[in-house]
Amino acid sequence: GLRQEMEEKLSAAAVEAKESIEAAEGKCTELKEELESTRKLLDESSRVVDAAADGAAALRAAEAAAAAEAKAQLLQRVSEAEAEAAEAKAKLEGMAAEAANAKMEADAASEERVRAAEKRAIEAEARAESE
Repeated sequence: GLRQEMEEKLSAAAVEAKESIEAAEGKCTELKEELESTRKLLDESSRVVDAAADGAAALRAAEAAAAAEAKAQLLQRVSEAEAEAAEAKAKLEGMAAEAANAKMEADAASEERVRAAEKRAIEAEARAESE
């Protein structure tokens, strides 16, 4: 009877141990699946972070290109305005030179008229004295 009791106890312990091992294996499988799922999530979020970083870099590059383009256009407009200003200044200087020439010609002509008038006055005076 004692032996049979011992065998039954051993048998029960073996069954219990087997069930305990199966439960532990089930838990291990569950943990492995959870770990794999977490790893996939990490990979995915890593890809998302990389894509976001690439996107941010692309955005910065696009902003820098737009700023450079705007600056180039501004410089172009400035140089066009400078060229127009230089042209206007040259025109004004040309007009001033023409005005100065015209004044000199007018002055010369007026001096000539004054001399001619003086000459006529002297001639008229001479005629008057001779008459």
